[in-house]
Amino acid sequence: MKKMALAILFGCMFLTGSALAGVDCDAGFEACQVQDPERMDWQPVIRFMLLEAQTVHVVAPIWASPDCSGDPDAMVDGDVTFTEPGPAGIRIIFGDPLPDGTPLSMQWTLGACPATDCINYVLGPDGDPPACSGADESQVASLDANPIR
Repeated sequence: MKKMALAILFGCMFLTGSALAGVDCDAGFEACQVQDPERMDWQPVIRFMLLEAQTVHVVAPIWASPDCSGDPDAMVDGDVTFTEPGPAGIRIIFGDPLPDGTPLSMQWTLGACPATDCINYVLGPDGDPPACSGADESQVASLDANPIR
C-alpha cells in the first residue's frame, strides 16, 4: 500500500514537473533565421512551444563552421523572459553583422530540455535553414553571442 501511494505521488510530481517545465521539449524545435530590420544582417533562430509565461535559460555554443566540431568559437548563455505561452523563438545577435553565406553550427539548450542535435546554418536570404515563416505569430527574444577568448 505504501509503495502504491509513493508511486502515485511520484507519478503526480513527475507529471506536474513536466507540465511546469515551461518549454515543451516534446513539441520539437525549429531552426530558421530572420533578417534584422535595422542592421539588415541575418540571424539564427530557434523556435519552440512555450507552455507558460516565464523566463527561459538558454545555453548555445556556436561554431564558425559546420557540424559542431572542435571547440566552439562563441557562446550564448543567458535568460530571456516571455510574457505569454504559445509559439516562441530566440534569435542570436552577433556584435558585428555576419555577411550572407556565413556558415555556423549550434547546439541549443532551452530550459530543462536536453540539448538539440547540431544545427547547421548558412546565413542569408538564400541560406539554410530558410527564413522563419509566420515569425509575427510568435514571441521572438534576442540574446547576444559572446566570443570565447
